[in-house]
Amino acid sequence: MLISIRLKEEHQVFADGIEPVFKRVEFFRTSCDEVPEKIFSQCAHIYCDVWKEEPWNEDFWKPEEVWADMSKELSKEGADCFIAFYITGLNYCEYENHHNLADIPVVGTEKERMMVLGFTWGYSVDMEEMRNISGNDYLDEWFISRKKMFYIDELAVKRDYRGQKLGTELSRLLINSAKDQGFKAVILRTDKKAVVAKKLYVKMGFKDLGIEDTTHPNRTYWLLEL
Repeated sequence: MLISIRLKEEHQVFADGIEPVFKRVEFFRTSCDEVPEKIFSQCAHIYCDVWKEEPWNEDFWKPEEVWADMSKELSKEGADCFIAFYITGLNYCEYENHHNLADIPVVGTEKERMMVLGFTWGYSVDMEEMRNISGNDYLDEWFISRKKMFYIDELAVKRDYRGQKLGTELSRLLINSAKDQGFKAVILRTDKKAVVAKKLYVKMGFKDLGIEDTTHPNRTYWLLEL
């Protein structure tokens, strides 16, 4: 089930001066495995497009593989996911009749109303799982004072909608959710050349630990104490 979290912006447009049409960006939270297939599909395609870009250069991802990975990650302990949508053409009456949004069509045909702009998700990790992710034990010391941390696995925003602070808002929502769950720290990894992502994480209070990933030595781990 998708639950509305926060409206980012909204304005009213009059189509032919008669019917009110609303355009807005809104954020939704999904608990785990109840993401409608049409939304899964858009997230998967955004994922594939984003990770083809510099500095990732991962052009091998297939949407069906991303679906499988997304399903697996969102079924883990403490998993949480936030999705940003662009909603257009809905009057208030129509919107209120679809508050779980599962039945609102996704943009792509004449009748569709909704488009995924970006997403983020993460889950709980302990020392052992962190070793599996990083391929080493260099992060063990950060688990001495805590048994678990929240790991931000993915963050992606469609190219044409960047620069609107969607990544910032998605990250903020996920971090606040982790804090509400009782986590005392959030950890993630990003590429050393991912300038925009690094600026975002610095702004949000993350510190680059300088610890490299074994499989991807061009990526380092960042920590945020909550």
